[in-house]
Formats: sequence, structure tokens, C-alpha cells
Amino acid sequence: MSTVRVDPGHWWDGPWWAVIKDARRHQRRRHLRVGIALVAIAAAALGWSLSDHPGKIQPEQPPQASTTTTPVTLAGSTVAAAAAPGALWVLSCVRDCTGEQPMVGQLSEVADRTGLVIKRFPVLDAGALAVGGGAIWIAHTFSGTLTRVDPRTGRIETTTRLVLPVPVSPHDRQFRPSSVSVGAGKVWVSTARGWIAEIDQRTSRLVALLPTPSEDNTSVVGPSGIWVAEDLDGLGFAAPGAHRLSVRPASVRGQPLDLTGLATGGGLIWAYASGPVAAPSYIGWRSISVVMAINPRTQRTVQTWQFPGVDDTIAYDQDAAYVSDFTHGQLLRITPHHGIQPLHSQTGPDAIVAATPGALWAKTSRGTLLRLALPGSNTH
Repeated sequence: MSTVRVDPGHWWDGPWWAVIKDARRHQRRRHLRVGIALVAIAAAALGWSLSDHPGKIQPEQPPQASTTTTPVTLAGSTVAAAAAPGALWVLSCVRDCTGEQPMVGQLSEVADRTGLVIKRFPVLDAGALAVGGGAIWIAHTFSGTLTRVDPRTGRIETTTRLVLPVPVSPHDRQFRPSSVSVGAGKVWVSTARGWIAEIDQRTSRLVALLPTPSEDNTSVVGPSGIWVAEDLDGLGFAAPGAHRLSVRPASVRGQPLDLTGLATGGGLIWAYASGPVAAPSYIGWRSISVVMAINPRTQRTVQTWQFPGVDDTIAYDQDAAYVSDFTHGQLLRITPHHGIQPLHSQTGPDAIVAATPGALWAKTSRGTLLRLALPGSNTH
């Protein structure tokens, strides 16, 4: 068994000024959320009502299908997962899982059709992963590095060290990567400290660092560049080689939404957002979840679907997007032409981490990975 090793670099030592800075960031975000809620309440008091977004498809209720759930045997709790042809690659935490120090974990290859573990490689300090370009790309939180891993042997092929272009506090330029996405010959690594690194897949060299307005973000790569979920700032986009993101807000009737989840598939970008909106039937506000299908060429929203409350993870495979509906205890399948189809899950709605042909992969609150065979697949 080969060990995936990383250069330990300079570990995060939690300086007091960084703690204060992070606390102030969170305080500003809380204030903004409260402000949005107050705007919604004021809007309702003035008699505003929420009308449907043009092109919106109301939730449909066709006959519900069933999913067959199979737990996957992994060491430790699931941290992240990424789909690959015929398989799912999973990061799990075995020890030191609190985030206060580098975790001891495992990288596992799981067969798509059976849910059986094919390979296991030990990993250190791994926080996120992506698959593409014939490699597995792992972001290491404390060391601030990105490693390219050979999926056949688990050995590191290259290591890219990342640092912030400017310190977030005196003498602190640690990058601390939090998410990775791959596509169009690039690897994109995000940090909760306001930057995205663009790295060349072939050379593993840093190409550019782009500033971002949000504290943390997730991203997907389309044919023309990277799409970034920028929380309350909205949806960001950057073409390869760009020096900044273009960001546009996500809103319903002018009220901002918190955009936190992204997926790509079917020629569209799929985005998840949530937030308070003025309620039409009483004075006050209600929280809603919105899934948007976006044309990447025009960067315009072509369809939206609203829900009373779903999880902020979204996945796409073959011809549909999938989300977890916690309000009604079900999984939802969404397509532009057929709308919304509820799917029963034997274990209830868990957080979806990935989708592969014929199956969804979900994580329970305790970190257990589940394989959910989709209706019509031959892998029940």
C-alpha cells in the first residue's frame, strides 16, 4: 500500500489577530442576513407579494419512485467525494477529524455499479478532492498544497504550494485550501480567505490568483471557464487566464439569495440558493430554496424551481439534477422538460455528495456513505 505524503509546510497556529479577523467576517455576514430578513418583513408589511419567476416550473407530484440504499464500508467518516468513469473516489477521516490539526485519513476507490471498495490509500491533511486529467487532485488544508495523485498507485506525482498574495493578518499568508474543481485543462483551488488559484493541469504550475468576495465558496468548471458560488454576492464566473471574477447576484423579486451549491451537466450550470422572501399570505417572511438552470453561453437563468427547504448540495448525472428535500423527507429529481419528480429513499433525505450513472451517493449526519440505486438502473 502506497502512502500519499505531503510536505507539512507551516501549520496554522491560530494567532489571536486571525481569530478576531475571522470573527468579524462572520459578524458582518450575520448582520447582512439580518438585514435581508428585515427587508423581507418590511416588504410584507407594505403589502408586497411574491410572484412566480418568469419561466418557473411549479413543483410537480408524479407517482413517486423508490431508491435502494446500500451503505459503503469505509474507514472513518466521509469528508468529500468525486465521480470518475466507473467509480467514486472518497476521502474519509480516520483520526484527528476536528479540524484543529491535520487529519489522518484514507482515499478510497469505490466501484460505481456495486458500491464495493476497490482500492485504499492512506492520506494526510486532505480536505477536498477532484478527479480529472487522468489524476486525482487533493487539496491539503494545513500545508496549503495541491497534490496530483496517480489513481493506480496512490503515489504523488506533483505538489503545488499555494500562498496568499497578501497577508490576512500580520505574517499570515497561509492559503488553507477548502475546495477543488477540474476542467478545461485547469485545476481551480478555493480558499475561505478570499482567493481562487488557477493551476495548469499539465505542468501543475500556478497560472493566476483571483480575488473573490465571499468567505468560502464551491465551484464547477464548464466549457468556457469556472463558475463560483459566492454566497450572498451571487454567482461568479471567470474564463481561464482572467484576473478577476465577474459576479452577478441571485435574487427573487429583488431580494438577495445565498448561493452555496453548484453542479454542471446537460449543457447547463445548476445552482442552489436560499434565503428569506416576503410571504404572500401573511405579514412576515419565509425561507425558501431555489434551484436555477443557467445557460453558460449567455449566463442567463433559463428556468427556476422553488422549494420550502432543501439541502444546499446539488449533483447532476446523465439527464437530471438531484437535491435532498428535508422538509418532506425525500430526494428530488429535476429536469428542464419534466420538472420535479420526488424519489423515496429508504433512509430519508441525506446530503448528496455525488452522482454517477445509475446511482446517487449521499452522506449521513454521522459520515456514513450511502449508495442510492436510481429507479430504472440495473444495479439495485
